[in-house]
Order: sequence, then C-alpha cells, then structure tokens
Amino acid sequence: MDIESISHRESCPSCKVERGHVGNKKQKEWDISLSATYKTIDGLDFMVRVATKDDIELLLAADEVFYSDEFKKPALNAYTKFEGWSYPYICIAIIKENIVGKLFLDRNAQNAVRQNLSPAIIDNIVVAEKFRRQHISNHLIDFAESIVNKNGGRWIEIGVSSVNFSPLSSYVRKGYSNYPLIHEHEIIIFYEAEGLDFSTHFEAPRYDAGSIIVYKDIGDSDKIKIVDRKNFVQMLIKTSQERYPSQKTEFDQ
Repeated sequence: MDIESISHRESCPSCKVERGHVGNKKQKEWDISLSATYKTIDGLDFMVRVATKDDIELLLAADEVFYSDEFKKPALNAYTKFEGWSYPYICIAIIKENIVGKLFLDRNAQNAVRQNLSPAIIDNIVVAEKFRRQHISNHLIDFAESIVNKNGGRWIEIGVSSVNFSPLSSYVRKGYSNYPLIHEHEIIIFYEAEGLDFSTHFEAPRYDAGSIIVYKDIGDSDKIKIVDRKNFVQMLIKTSQERYPSQKTEFDQ
C-alpha cells in the first residue's frame, strides 16, 4: 500500500500548521442532545454526553482529564457556551458524578487534513489513569460517531502522535483504516470561541511530524480482518519511523 505524506500547502515558515479560522461564516450548530450509557469491563455504568456550561465545575475538577494550566478555565468556559466561530464539542464520560474521560469532537472540516472528505475530527482523547483499559475511550468514540451520524456526517478523522502509536491498533479495529497518511508538520488548532482572547487563548496541539492519520466511513461496516489489521498497523508505524527517524516513540524506550 502506498502511504502518502502530506504537508501544509500554504506558506508555513515555522513548519507548523495553524488552523481553526473559519472566515466570516458561523458554523451550523449540531444536534448534541444525545446521551448514552455504557458499562466498563468491571461492570460500572457510565454515561457519555456533550458537556455544557452547566458542567463547568465538573470539568474544572477533572484535573487528570483536562490538566491544570492557566488557559483551562477560559477555554472550557468558552467551548461549553457554544458561541463563536469555531470550537469543539467536549464529549465526557461520567462515573458517579466525576468526569473520568473525554474527547474533543471538531465538526469544522477546514481543520481536517483531508478536507475533501468533509470529515469531523476526533482528538484529545484522555481517560483518567484509574479507569484505563476499561473500554471508556472506545465508547467515547462510539458516542462521537453517533453524533456525527445524527447530524448527517459520513467521514471521521483520527490520528496518533509519533511519540505514542499505542492507540492505533484500537482505532483500526474500530474501522479507522481508510486513506492512511503520515503528516509532515505539526498542526495546532486555534479555536475562535466567544470569550477567548485571540492573543492568549488556548492552543490545541493536534498532530506532530510523523503522526499517523486514518479515516472511517461510518456508513460502511467493513473492517479489516484481524491478521491484516496487525500487518496494517505495523506497516504504518514502520513507515512513520523510517520517514521521521528522529522522533522517539514509546516503542524505542
């Protein structure tokens, strides 16, 4: 299989892509009224839904999931008001009124690498250490896919950093195997949510040089066979490491 390397096509003297600007047209709001209940491997029920402004105290208390920094509070406040030109939906997993996992769902296809597919983008997946290996991240992705589907979307983009390829096998298992590519530069997203000071607002790093990016057609149930999946993942990782040998991954530790 020929694995494409893609870089930004505009002038980019700092060798990083800055995206998030959507011009003078506000994005159409999505229906995010869905919620879903799943079980962990240990049998605990947890709910997944999109965070709103009423969840801000829960969000700020979830340090393992959102990390503490000076931009966290204004960014989370802004994203959950759903006002402005560009912002992610924050899908959260809740167990006993505590947020134990989250992902960002970006509906702005201009922030995607393969913009021709008009995909939504899933990124920033984090699960609290105590609840890892409980399929919480898988169900967060399931929930995000249901939102995309409800709003008429077809394609979803997801990627892994060149310093942590470990989630890739899980993504491929869930059907993220179309149009694989290796990205050549860092991509940082600058969301334009109401209430964020553009000069100091939260930056959301998405991909680095050597990141592997794959796509899923959520209307297509075909998945790679288990043997082929293992070979496919190994080939993608090997290609990234060959093209970007300076990137140190957890496989090299």
